[in-house]
Amino acid sequence: MLSEVSGDLLYLRAAVDMGDSNEVTLNVKSNGDRDLTAFICNAQEGTISGKNPNKTKEAKKPFVSGPLEVKDGKLTMEVYIDRSLVEGFFNDSKSISMRSYSDFESQGLSLEADGEIMVEELYVAEMNSIYK
Repeated sequence: MLSEVSGDLLYLRAAVDMGDSNEVTLNVKSNGDRDLTAFICNAQEGTISGKNPNKTKEAKKPFVSGPLEVKDGKLTMEVYIDRSLVEGFFNDSKSISMRSYSDFESQGLSLEADGEIMVEELYVAEMNSIYK
């Protein structure tokens, strides 16, 4: 569903029933496996992680993580992509903000899982910038 969507000024809202999946990954600012920033929800471990392997040498960690309760296998996401700033809000209880210094061509979105999932809601909108 997201294969036709790309950009670096986007808002995404999604609700996912994780079904038999333990892990759901939302890749943003991606250009395939080569360059991407990702949010990874692991229901079994009860964590949400932000993965940003394209951080600069000065950055402390390319990976941030914290607890996230996944009740009844439901995951909600609100993600703002504002050029290099990527912010995700999950299950109304956890947020992760990252800088993503990916290639300019890295503007794709994708949703992956290690099992069957049901996307119950998906909304993507292009945001506007006051700067040209």
